[in-house]
Amino acid sequence: MSTLVTNRRSRPHGDTDAAAHWSERGACVGQLADFESSEDAAKQTCNTCSVRTECLAGAFAEEGNASAAYREGVRGGLNAAERAALARGPQRRRPVGELAGDAVLAETMLRAGGHTLEAIAAATGLSRMSLDRLRKVLRLPKNLPAPSPSPAERFASRTTPGEEGHVLWTGCAAVSLGGKEVSGLRLAFVLGYGREPEGMVKASCGVPRCVAWGHLTDRAIRRTIVRPRRKPRPGPAPCSYTHLYGIEPAHWEGEDEWVPTRVVAFPITRATPGLLFYVRRDHGDQGAPEIGCVDRRRIELHGDIYMSSRSRWEADSRLFLAPPSLDEHDPATTLRPPARGTSATSTETAAAA
Repeated sequence: MSTLVTNRRSRPHGDTDAAAHWSERGACVGQLADFESSEDAAKQTCNTCSVRTECLAGAFAEEGNASAAYREGVRGGLNAAERAALARGPQRRRPVGELAGDAVLAETMLRAGGHTLEAIAAATGLSRMSLDRLRKVLRLPKNLPAPSPSPAERFASRTTPGEEGHVLWTGCAAVSLGGKEVSGLRLAFVLGYGREPEGMVKASCGVPRCVAWGHLTDRAIRRTIVRPRRKPRPGPAPCSYTHLYGIEPAHWEGEDEWVPTRVVAFPITRATPGLLFYVRRDHGDQGAPEIGCVDRRRIELHGDIYMSSRSRWEADSRLFLAPPSLDEHDPATTLRPPARGTSATSTETAAAA
């Protein structure tokens, strides 16, 4: 290991010839007694020194990568241990001549402010830990974070161009601007139209996550868009018939009135595209009429329809669009009453046999 060239302990500039050199402007020149009295006094002198940075750079150039045991005194406001700690790190692998420039640039950037430690580390090659220690030695406040990106920059960083003029939003649906969460649609609208939207912002193109401002509309824009009128829904087809018809089998009414098989007409009260409503029974003054309904499509398709759920009255168990013919019934059972106590059905069965 090469011999280190160091000054006498606590006397970094005491033996330097005054020949227009930065060392002749050191605050310790002429005050060696006070400078050597204690480490605190030496650091206090360095803190008021105008060439402290040059002194620290010279110490790094002379001492290189040496440990604290091979360093002496306070130089540039740092003791031996502090200089050794600041010298450690990836930047010490660089040429010794460049380290002084890095240290000077680091202090310049720290004093100027407005730079993060990460940015200074990238520019100077010093580690973030070394920069933070240097900041503490210089008694500088923590650097303010880098200026927040503008809304346009945030928009550009969160979008990607798509096909046919679409701009697709990537990542989370919202970004934080000024402490507020702003959706990508709203941000794109403000950047494109130059005003705040009225109401909800919607994409008119229908492409998912598209935030191209030309495809966005707010309530004010949507009010100006002329939309085609919806076609009116088709109403119920006109009903050309007024009644439905059923067959009431022959039966006795009361004790002595025989009613032969007959056709019963049921008035249609209302027609919809799917149903026909009719009066099943009209109770007159005794109450409201009893209303039934049938499937309009089926009865118009087949001409008749069976109502298997009709159990109280056989007349509308099968309904017809037109009056049915009674020729298929036996006139004997239709016109002639059966014996009392015998149903018309059993008489018809016997006559058929």
